[in-house]
Amino acid sequence: LCSPGLPGCPMPLVCDNPGKKDCQLAVEAVSILAAELQDRQQEVRQALADHSASCKRAMAGYIGELGALARQREQIQVASANNAARRVAAEEESRLMRQELLQANVNAMKVREDCAASTKALEQKACDARQLRSQVLAVGSAKADVRDCMVSPWVPEPCSATCGGGTQRLTRRVVSPAGPLGASCPPLVATRTCGSQPCPMDCVMSDWGEWTTCTAACGGGTQTRMRSVLTQAAHGGEPCPEETSVSNQCNMQSCDAVACRLSDWSDWSTCSRGCGGGLKLRERRLVGDGTCDEEDTPEEHRRQYLSCNTKACPSTAAKPLKCSAKVDIVLVLDGSGGCAEAGFEATKAFALQFVSALDMAADKVQLGLVVAGGPANWDAYKGCLAGSSLTGCNVRLALQLSADGSAANTAVSGLKWPGSPADVSGALSVAGAALAQEGRQDAEQIVLVMTRGRPLSRSRTALAASSLRRAGRRVAWLLLADGMNQEDIAQWASQPTRDNVFLVTPKAGAVKGQVTIEKPKTKISELLTALCPSVVVE
Repeated sequence: LCSPGLPGCPMPLVCDNPGKKDCQLAVEAVSILAAELQDRQQEVRQALADHSASCKRAMAGYIGELGALARQREQIQVASANNAARRVAAEEESRLMRQELLQANVNAMKVREDCAASTKALEQKACDARQLRSQVLAVGSAKADVRDCMVSPWVPEPCSATCGGGTQRLTRRVVSPAGPLGASCPPLVATRTCGSQPCPMDCVMSDWGEWTTCTAACGGGTQTRMRSVLTQAAHGGEPCPEETSVSNQCNMQSCDAVACRLSDWSDWSTCSRGCGGGLKLRERRLVGDGTCDEEDTPEEHRRQYLSCNTKACPSTAAKPLKCSAKVDIVLVLDGSGGCAEAGFEATKAFALQFVSALDMAADKVQLGLVVAGGPANWDAYKGCLAGSSLTGCNVRLALQLSADGSAANTAVSGLKWPGSPADVSGALSVAGAALAQEGRQDAEQIVLVMTRGRPLSRSRTALAASSLRRAGRRVAWLLLADGMNQEDIAQWASQPTRDNVFLVTPKAGAVKGQVTIEKPKTKISELLTALCPSVVVE
């Protein structure tokens, strides 16, 4: 890890004295390169799997759309046939109405002719009556006043309705009054019907109904809602719209894909900090083999946080803090060491200070210790990669979970630098097994990784960390050097990241490769307040 230019090796880990360039260094370089290639292969496989899944979803969507379009085409064809039938019926109705109108015009012409003949006959009778009256009056000797009353033509007033039947008032006035022997004046006011034509009636439609059940549970279906004609248009009113049904696509997901199903909300986790303002977390986890994308189930639908332990942390100016909660902690030490034995010794020194800040007892803190080295040769690397055994991976459980502080200090002090790129994934698996076998059911379980460099395999480390988190164990990382990929670390750690990823800055003025730590007691206090549910002043 200390040789410049190796793939994935952070430059701040370069040593002033890299040591002898022997076969071991070459084995480490090849191991790192092989692990990097494996990680890249895994990334490519995952990208191909994601792309294939995306293609399947897209294809299912296209097939569903084609099916929906075919169904829409059928609906359009049916609607077109119905419209054609209605057009034929309308044309036939129009033909019959034209015939009726023609017959009505013929009848009206005959009525007008009869009316004109009757009027002419009446006028002739009136003329004959006036002549007879003149002859009768001429027999007498006295001159008689036989002036008839003369009136103006009728003057019609507006009809009381424009359609549907109304009345109209007609008036006329006397132009010349009647003489003593003349005909008296006829009525000067009359009424008649008017506006008898039917009023236009607009079409009346019902409201849209509810959507029907989708025609398919997956692979693309349609759902429809309909409305009906309550009143047909008549007498020139607004006609009915042709659209009496609408359809939507639904359930476009592939039938090959397993539905996204989430569990109920989990219980709230313990607070992420013992003081100073922490967060509780609850989640809805994926159930079964389905997949849930971000669009269907956004983050806020799967993860929620709640503020907790907002009280200020005790002051550490006079005395240091101590963790007095009931927790099971497995400490994973990165044995690659960053700068060989010097780096590993610095890690051990920091770990000893951390252990001394734990109140270890049967009802309080229990501590386990795992040291993560790496395969010493190519055969061991291949066996480690196969996952058949951790023996060749140079990963071991240095201390089973124990409440004995003296035993913990002895175990840390007695560790030897294992060397080789650290198989952190194997170390995480060992830590999980220790917690499963010896962890207390009523104690929070924490895995704290103290590391100075990249793990042997990023992809396998991600899987191992994910397995711990799914088992309800908290995974925290302490970065004892700059230059590591903090985005990867944030993905591997538990949430929230702010309380589970910690960075130790090098001592001010330190030269490149120096392994001393700036203000270690302050960093210990930061770790305790973040990881321990209950802290006290010694």
